[in-house]
Amino acid sequence: MKAIIFANGHIGNLDLIRPLTKDADIIIAADGGYDIAIKLDLNPHYLVGDLDSIQTPIDKIKNTKIIRYDKKKDYTDLELALIKAKELGAIKIFTATGGGIDQTICNVLMLAAYKNACIIDETGIIWVTTSKLTINGNIGDTISLIPIETCTGITTAGLEYPLNNETLFAATSRGISNVMTATTATIAIKSGKIIVVKRF
Repeated sequence: MKAIIFANGHIGNLDLIRPLTKDADIIIAADGGYDIAIKLDLNPHYLVGDLDSIQTPIDKIKNTKIIRYDKKKDYTDLELALIKAKELGAIKIFTATGGGIDQTICNVLMLAAYKNACIIDETGIIWVTTSKLTINGNIGDTISLIPIETCTGITTAGLEYPLNNETLFAATSRGISNVMTATTATIAIKSGKIIVVKRF
């Protein structure tokens, strides 16, 4: 099953999201993400969070299971939604960037704990991988590799500047702005965590 999550972030072009929601089996809204889903004429199956940012009156919500948490909780609303979606398979997360920089950084780093999850905004798609990632795209698409920590044994295929069992160190820019030379690119690593971004 495929799940999509709407966080309470920002995206300027809702039309970018619309075609990417077609294959969703489950729609989960993290608090104010419900309002964004409704703007796209999507009715979430679940609404998760402390409900302190949603604008839609709770009594107006129909056919959505509400899972409400106390405001004094250990996790952000987005992580609660991810926990709910984890068993469902591939996860697309929308509107998880563009708010506070602390929330955006946290949202990206959380991807490391959720296999097959990605964040999509109007600038591109973000993954975090600890093993192997296959990316479908177009020749000329920009791919960036941003190590969260020292990553060893990195091997890539389908990129203009290949890596062959090499190391990328955290806080360096060597992996920025590579280019796809085929419609499929692969990134494999032996150890570490790396952020992978495909720009639109």
